[in-house]
Amino acid sequence: MKLNFLLIAAVCLVTLSAAGCGKDENKDWTEEVLLTVSSEVVEYYPPNEENEAGFYGIKIMEDNTTHSVTLPLNGGIEGFDYEAGYEYRLKVLKTHLANPPADGSDFVYRLIEILSKTFIGSGEDETPARIEDLAFNNYPRVDGSTSCRHLHEIIACKLLNVSYTWQMPLVDEWTIRPDYEHIPAGYWNFFWQWIKTSQTHGAFMNLIDGNADIILTHRTISPDEKAHADARGIKLIETPIARDAFVFVVNPENPVTSLTVAQVQDIYTSKTTNWKQVGGRDASIKVFTRPRNSGSEEVMRELVMKGLEMGDFPESQIGSMALVFSEVIDDRNAICYTFLNYKELIVRKPDSNVPKIAINGVFPGEETVLDETYPFIAEVHVAIRSNLDRNTMAYKLYEWLQSPAAHAAITESGYFVKN
Repeated sequence: MKLNFLLIAAVCLVTLSAAGCGKDENKDWTEEVLLTVSSEVVEYYPPNEENEAGFYGIKIMEDNTTHSVTLPLNGGIEGFDYEAGYEYRLKVLKTHLANPPADGSDFVYRLIEILSKTFIGSGEDETPARIEDLAFNNYPRVDGSTSCRHLHEIIACKLLNVSYTWQMPLVDEWTIRPDYEHIPAGYWNFFWQWIKTSQTHGAFMNLIDGNADIILTHRTISPDEKAHADARGIKLIETPIARDAFVFVVNPENPVTSLTVAQVQDIYTSKTTNWKQVGGRDASIKVFTRPRNSGSEEVMRELVMKGLEMGDFPESQIGSMALVFSEVIDDRNAICYTFLNYKELIVRKPDSNVPKIAINGVFPGEETVLDETYPFIAEVHVAIRSNLDRNTMAYKLYEWLQSPAAHAAITESGYFVKN
């Protein structure tokens, strides 16, 4: 009798083991796992979203597995703040979901502990990650476009050894929040007084007039600004340091998912006025624009229109970049333009809310920007006055931004760097 009982018990144990160690498939269950996070930002494609370019993601690999998994950059591992350029070893709690969402993963991660964080350099000759003797009291006066503010702030945090987090928006934009425990008491206003955001035109004017030492923008100097610089005897040096995509966005109810370059040009010259002319519904196109000398407007004219005279849409001019998205969401026949980085990292509007339009059948993303198959590639430029003293911290920062040491800050800020 005892032997029969032992045999039955053994059979039950084998059965339970084969069924997943007794885990109830109708309930969530958890386990602690170790994993490695890659130092490179990659593209992340949300599940069940077809024909879309990727968002920003991190690549992970669990111990004792042979394949990697890509997670969204923000929120892919709860409680984990990723910094590009570093490889991490993490201990995480992995929760297996009994009823995962239709558009999501069947498991989620939550950080338990960061076991290691290692900077992955390009070799012994790499430019140092810091600028020697740079400090709060001699940091250059910087300025720039709205779309580049977070890049300026991340650069300053890294160079001054200040930790930071992304802060959810009170209104529209995600922002960088420095850890004030790492900032000397006399410099708590540093990120407001030294890191200016005068928008693109204002930043150029401040640089020309000597009210800023270095600026970051999505475009080069405009004709108006060049005339002002010439009148003052000032010449600028403008150097591209990163790439971004210039994108067109529409209302989620718009059935049009792709336009050719010529079709975009025809819409903005008023040659095409109805969506049915480009495969959409029978409805007048509501064309939105930005003010002259704004970064996106000048990029639009130079990169997309290429000398073609734009139509007159004064009633549709949008004062700020953030308002582009509310206008497009509110008008089912709208179209406007912005930068991919701003859309996905600063206002974080997914394509389900504000779809991007493919151009010539190509969606904007890291791969299509770097291989130049996407037609509208905008460059982020750093600009200084040509007479800037080479021994100043401003000039050293200008040089550092062109070095491999700056790549981690640039890619973490959502821009693309071609190696």
